[in-house]
Amino acid sequence: GAYGDFGDSPVFDLGVGYTVNDWLHTELLVGYRPGLEFSGNSNFFGAPAGEQFVDADVQSFSALAAANLKLAPLLGMTDHRIQPFLSAGAGVSHNRIDQMVYRFPTLAPAGSTVTQNGESTEFAWMAGGGIDIILTETVTASLGYRYIDLGKVRTDPGNIQIIRNGRDDVFVPVNETRARLSTSEFMVRLRYGF
Repeated sequence: GAYGDFGDSPVFDLGVGYTVNDWLHTELLVGYRPGLEFSGNSNFFGAPAGEQFVDADVQSFSALAAANLKLAPLLGMTDHRIQPFLSAGAGVSHNRIDQMVYRFPTLAPAGSTVTQNGESTEFAWMAGGGIDIILTETVTASLGYRYIDLGKVRTDPGNIQIIRNGRDDVFVPVNETRARLSTSEFMVRLRYGF
């Protein structure tokens, strides 16, 4: 196994929505996370713990249908410019991971083990909340937080390439490698109503 995290990435969202009534707003959100990068350590036998470095670049696209519960009407705050909301949604994500590179510098300074890359389409869901700031009759700014579970990232099954100093490459067939991908996202957005 390899244990680590996917680091930080900007998130680009584009959405279109519909206000059902004074307390419910629905929307379809398409998101892109281009800068995720897995970085961690593996736990193979024969190499010191903490010196088995693993990295791989990851990108994720998502499409989510979301519902926003506007709390101001329920709390008697409709005349306030700042209004809280809760949100939840579900949809799909398409996750891509480049080759995972395992490095073992204590065994071979220039050696590595390299997996296949891979793509998968996964079930995704999100939950969050924040505040809407009413700027004009048609423009609203939002500040919020959301947790999104994007399913898993998976490398394809196939040969891993083992590269060691002074030796020929060795290819060994393996099944997929996989890891769960979830993100904590802080949002700033602008919504225009018409």
